[in-house]
Amino acid sequence: MKKLLPYKWELVFWLFIAFFFNQADRQIFNVLLLDIQSDLGLSSSQMGLVGTG
Repeated sequence: MKKLLPYKWELVFWLFIAFFFNQADRQIFNVLLLDIQSDLGLSSSQMGLVGTG
């Protein structure tokens, strides 16, 4: 049973890393949202569609 303990913590580690990169990707998009909107000339409703897709 002790052999499974390191595997469980390794799985927790990889899930944490995946969650971290998922959240970081969302935050980067939110920071750049206004620059993307002005660069492409999109309206607020169009940016809403881009943000939910």
